[in-house]
Amino acid sequence: MKTHIPLLIVFILLSLSVISGCQQNVPADMPALYPCTLVITQDNRPLEGAVVALFHQDSSLQQWTAGGVTDQSGKVALKTQGRYDGVVEGDYKVTVTKTEVEPGVLLNAETEEAIPGKTWTLVEPHFGNVASTPLTFRMPGKKVSETLDVGIAIRQEMHSN
Repeated sequence: MKTHIPLLIVFILLSLSVISGCQQNVPADMPALYPCTLVITQDNRPLEGAVVALFHQDSSLQQWTAGGVTDQSGKVALKTQGRYDGVVEGDYKVTVTKTEVEPGVLLNAETEEAIPGKTWTLVEPHFGNVASTPLTFRMPGKKVSETLDVGIAIRQEMHSN
């Protein structure tokens, strides 16, 4: 049995190094993060490819924004500052946007003259503005999953200014 003890020690050390290597190096002043998954729906159906952003309502915590992009089932696992898994506890305004870009038409390859494609918004514009979005979310300080709906499906052309 003694011949297996060195192998057991090596296995334990390797396991610990793998586990510690998977931890995130977060900024020292970052508050605790909690796992958070949102499901974004439109007309009560999953909305794939939507950009979701959470803006903390406490001004001292606004630097810890979170967000992500929904998958085919409308789910987004939120990351703070785009790289740290989870969300800081508190109250948030939630923005959701989704656009579709139509390809342009190349008129002349030598001069690169082209007619630009159109860009369409597929979510009502007020959902994409932190000042006008009606969507709110409360992170209670524990793992959470919640569904938010962005209303009816639209396809509205966006005009450049």
